[in-house]
Amino acid sequence: MPTIYKIFSIVGYNSAMKITIDVSPLTDGNAARGVGFYTRYLTDQLKTKNDGNEYILVKNKSEIENIKPDLIHYPFFDLFFQTLPERKNIPVVVTIHDVIPLVFPELFPVGIKGKINLALQKRRLQKVDMILTDSMSSKRDIHNILGIPIHKIEVVYLGCDPSLHPETDSKKIDEIKQKYNLPEKYILKVGDINKHKNFHILFDAISRVQDTNLVLVGKALALDAPKIPELKQIEEDIQNFSLTNRVFRLGFVDSEDMSALFSGAQALIQNSIYEGFGLPALESMTCGTPVIAGDNSSLSEIVGNSGILIDANDVLETTKAIEKVVSLDKDQYLTFKEKSLAQAKKFSVKKMTEETIEVYNKVLNN
Repeated sequence: MPTIYKIFSIVGYNSAMKITIDVSPLTDGNAARGVGFYTRYLTDQLKTKNDGNEYILVKNKSEIENIKPDLIHYPFFDLFFQTLPERKNIPVVVTIHDVIPLVFPELFPVGIKGKINLALQKRRLQKVDMILTDSMSSKRDIHNILGIPIHKIEVVYLGCDPSLHPETDSKKIDEIKQKYNLPEKYILKVGDINKHKNFHILFDAISRVQDTNLVLVGKALALDAPKIPELKQIEEDIQNFSLTNRVFRLGFVDSEDMSALFSGAQALIQNSIYEGFGLPALESMTCGTPVIAGDNSSLSEIVGNSGILIDANDVLETTKAIEKVVSLDKDQYLTFKEKSLAQAKKFSVKKMTEETIEVYNKVLNN
């Protein structure tokens, strides 16, 4: 049975509305990825509302048929799988986090089945009422590549885990370093291992800077993770750049450890060649840790002037950025920390949820 929460009312309506969210990303491989975090943060916030409406979370799309909601929100859209059902006379909101595989098709080759599914997904997408996306960069891509009218795309910036904070207790930071057997000095990289994450350039740059190490966090980076081609290439690069003793692969890390892990880092690096948002950068800024990020796509948008923006494809520029953060004195580090915290305050799951509700309201009023 679906789980029903009576949690909020839509402005402009006198009677309770029935809003359904497809939370299937919490039940599959997306649960430990950005899509899963987004879905969880959104629904957790919605549960705190108590204004009279029914908010219905469904794990199986077939349940929607029996619910007959006033609006459906699909918080995940896959380009190459049929995640978006045919519309059945019910207002629909869809979240598209990015269309990176279409920006860089050479990095994401698909077969005949994937191309057929893409055509079906694009056709169904034309019929939805509103699309949410994470950044202005993604909004431009959705408009230019998928052909969705600008007025049907709303930017709602993400928020990160509300429990993240600057860890000021040095004992807790030391405990986390001991727990994961980490060195005193390290640069942190968090996320998946898709090709646009640009690991090769990162390993090359780290190998040129002796006064630090690299800590990798992400389920796909665990030592016992499935040996897919991307991970095999990462392991080869670690070996080829003689980084075996300087790269620490932690895999998935519990959220309660992340504040200390971020706060103990010299910096977070997100040298992706493209991102739809860049959640690790926001997580790092929320903890007051300096960020090195690619000067591209949404990363420039999210990090702004609070971090160090680089040409992600330039190994020398990446190296210089790493050298800069590892040589910061205490005052310089505090300046970066203040800028990071100030920038992070522009984003929150509370704001994300409120703006999402405004979109529901807009669609229902129409």
